[in-house]
Amino acid sequence: MENMAATIMVIFGRMWNEFIAAGSFEPFVNLYLDRWIHSDQLVTLESVHPPVRARIVGITPDYGLLRTIPETYKAGGPEFIDLQPDGNSFDMMAGLIRTKK
Repeated sequence: MENMAATIMVIFGRMWNEFIAAGSFEPFVNLYLDRWIHSDQLVTLESVHPPVRARIVGITPDYGLLRTIPETYKAGGPEFIDLQPDGNSFDMMAGLIRTKK
């Protein structure tokens, strides 16, 4: 147990130093996305009206919001739909993203 805690702290220390040096999450984006389970998942966004089928494509580079693209693009419609985590809940089993109540 102590060896595991020490290993975690050493790795965390290295990553923290890299984060501070870069001044952003940028050095870790690819590592994060490689391990992320939602990439390319098709969901229904119930937090917009009318509900929209969209594909999860990642996170925004500026604020880390969940980035989706509508399955069918409509002229004049948004290219991306970015979702704030504190305002939405994700039902992974049903493939739904809805406004928190």
